[in-house]
Amino acid sequence: MTELIPTPEEVGLRADAWIASGFPKVRKADIRKFLDAGMLTLAPSGRKVSKGDKIIDGGIYWLKQLPQTEELRANEAVTYTVLAEDNGILAVSKPAGTDCLPNEASETDTLANGLLARWPQLAGVGNSPLTCGVLHRIDRETSGLVLVALTQELYGAIRGQFSEHTVVKRYLALVQGSLMQPGRLVNELAHNPRYPGHMIDATKWNNIRRPMHAETDYEPIRRYRLEGRTFTLVDVTIRTGVTHQIRAQFSFAGMPLLGDSRYGGLQLPDFPRHFLHSASAELLHPITGASVRYEAPLTDDLTVMLNRMTPVRA
Repeated sequence: MTELIPTPEEVGLRADAWIASGFPKVRKADIRKFLDAGMLTLAPSGRKVSKGDKIIDGGIYWLKQLPQTEELRANEAVTYTVLAEDNGILAVSKPAGTDCLPNEASETDTLANGLLARWPQLAGVGNSPLTCGVLHRIDRETSGLVLVALTQELYGAIRGQFSEHTVVKRYLALVQGSLMQPGRLVNELAHNPRYPGHMIDATKWNNIRRPMHAETDYEPIRRYRLEGRTFTLVDVTIRTGVTHQIRAQFSFAGMPLLGDSRYGGLQLPDFPRHFLHSASAELLHPITGASVRYEAPLTDDLTVMLNRMTPVRA
């Protein structure tokens, strides 16, 4: 049992923020779980302190056990391709089937685990012990470009650009339907309260608390035929960064991605992923101030898929 007495500056903070300030290497999600489990109590009554409770003046708190810092484990067996290492920014291409980041420290097969094996200095870079400098996520079954900051200073500067939506991110997607003209998709998306891991069109549901604005521009590249259906390879630029944005928006517009079982795409027995590839990103380099662009070529499995389809002549 550890006794904690707040300073005058800490009085009025939320309990989770107070504990986080004393244990900066512990993830906020883990601190919330820690408090939910009743690990912090108010003396002498022993009353459980919840995460949203305000720290009171003159309060004496008992910490039943110290929050444990999670440390990511390196795994050199994780595969990825290094595209560029440029003044503290690392650009890699992630294969489909690999998560960018772990949810728990016990996971060892994510991109972050592989990066740590080659760049040990990435330990602690980011907004949690498990971030490992990764600046943005792409879905598990999405392949392509992922950017990584090699220092905490660069991480903060580049994440600021992501937050301000000034990073230009391009994707390649194969969507069902015959598209002839460029277009823009605009939706209010939200997490499905009934099915975790699915996004919904928030305008078609009642009592959605946190709708997220999503804007996606697209430009047709080429049309193809497969299994009696027409598909269009599109160049996609996202103006926002909402979970499953491209996959959900095209599905809601009646144009699901090939292979996307979650959002109604055509399933093929020998293509166990959706056709979505993170192709490029453009941003201002915090050190040089110059505009830099990183690109990831289309993966072999996506190239093979396009080659087996029949092009539609204009």
